[in-house]
Amino acid sequence: MRRSGNVGHSFLLAAAGPTAAALAAWIPMFTGKKVLITGALGTLGQALVGRFAAEGAKVYAWDRPDSPNAQITLDHIAEGVTFVGGDLNDLAND
Repeated sequence: MRRSGNVGHSFLLAAAGPTAAALAAWIPMFTGKKVLITGALGTLGQALVGRFAAEGAKVYAWDRPDSPNAQITLDHIAEGVTFVGGDLNDLAND
């Protein structure tokens, strides 16, 4: 099932997620911009890191600080990605 949405620009959403054409129209808005991707070391997060970096965005990848080999993993996805380790649960304990 597809529907159109408008959040400052038009794009298509499919039941399984955005179509390739919708992503191609949406992501170039971030060329030269800074992007923070949360959950960046997960399956979808890694895909987003790669895609935004390929489109020229400066990517900051947020994930748990105890993630093993985080920067090495991100370096294999794209050059210039900066790992930001953090856990929001730490803030709840303050």
